[in-house]
Amino acid sequence: MDYLIFVVMHITCAAICASDVALRTISNSLTLLISACSVYLLMLSEYTVWLHLANTATVIIIMLLIYIRGYAGGGDIKLMIAFSLAIPIGLLGDAFFNVAICGGVLSTIYLMKYRLLKMVPNNEEEPGLPYGVAISFGFLITIYKFYINR
Repeated sequence: MDYLIFVVMHITCAAICASDVALRTISNSLTLLISACSVYLLMLSEYTVWLHLANTATVIIIMLLIYIRGYAGGGDIKLMIAFSLAIPIGLLGDAFFNVAICGGVLSTIYLMKYRLLKMVPNNEEEPGLPYGVAISFGFLITIYKFYINR
């Protein structure tokens, strides 16, 4: 197993998290790098490519509906689609569960920051959650489960 790909994914995810926390944006070039890493991992998988593509198609449909409803931004959607290439359809539920748990932890941290510590930004408007952090952690947990713990 080529562990260098996981180092690249970690560095890219760190850059995504930093960008999302600071600017609330996720760069297209970083998402493209995650996509390239995911395709590389797809080639290492013992599953057929069609199972990975079925998973990605499912994620595209779900994320399109979420985007239309206005629950998530375009960068978050692209990031989930990029990560979904790396996992087969059987782990899609695990990935969404892990993202939800990481999102809950992230929400708790921001709730404490904004409400308890009164660290609201100067414009008194809460900028929302940097959900790219939860997406990165949630999908990385699922990818580790699938590729490293076999």
